[in-house]
Amino acid sequence: MEDAPEEVRCLPGVAHGTVLVQPSPSGLPRRSLMVSAVAGADHAQASELCRRLTALGYGPGGRHGMELLSVAGGGSAGTYLSSAGTSGRDCLQVA
Repeated sequence: MEDAPEEVRCLPGVAHGTVLVQPSPSGLPRRSLMVSAVAGADHAQASELCRRLTALGYGPGGRHGMELLSVAGGGSAGTYLSSAGTSGRDCLQVA
């Protein structure tokens, strides 16, 4: 586990970010970006943060090599995921 890149940590609305690195069957590491939105963020703000990170290349297939992007809005804002498992839909609300 490592801190998210400065580019992510400095975005408005980001409270905390972590990159998880896990082994995979192919031998190449699987990288996931897990971000927490600031306290009090609503649905629109958490969703927009997810879309912004995806546009910056932190979603699956992006230039930063992440297989999963998760933005947790906390409270009632919900969690937004972008991954191969979301059928190609970016920033799908899952909670």
